[in-house]
Amino acid sequence: MKTVTCKQCGASYRAQRATAKYCNASCRKAASRGGIPENRRTSPTKRRRENEFFELHMLLCKRYYGLSPKDRGAYLETLVDRAREGDSKIKHILTNVYLLRAKEGSRVYNFRGSRAYPTIAQEASRFTTANWGVSIKDAVA
Repeated sequence: MKTVTCKQCGASYRAQRATAKYCNASCRKAASRGGIPENRRTSPTKRRRENEFFELHMLLCKRYYGLSPKDRGAYLETLVDRAREGDSKIKHILTNVYLLRAKEGSRVYNFRGSRAYPTIAQEASRFTTANWGVSIKDAVA
């Protein structure tokens, strides 16, 4: 093994292979993206989009949980219809993997950070499965 200089960060490291160019996966990925990692911390655009996404999710939850239980099904059906008609923001929220798999009581995803309030994606998934026999992803596709 020989000592090599990373082409991304300039650090010296002992290469495992003769063809190695980068010291680790982060440098390799950063190089493929043009040198700057695109994530919430480094990109104001990504940060703004993520904030808008979660604000819309919480707004939908607030409206949903503000309704009486008998009116909630109609609200979910309206959201699914909007997603089918091409509302990409609603579709992204209803089919988001993190919202569908959010653990109970997760303060980030659950309305008011309580187990009593599943995410709107989880509620829509239960609704489509119970009423139409399909997953939310199939329902909005």
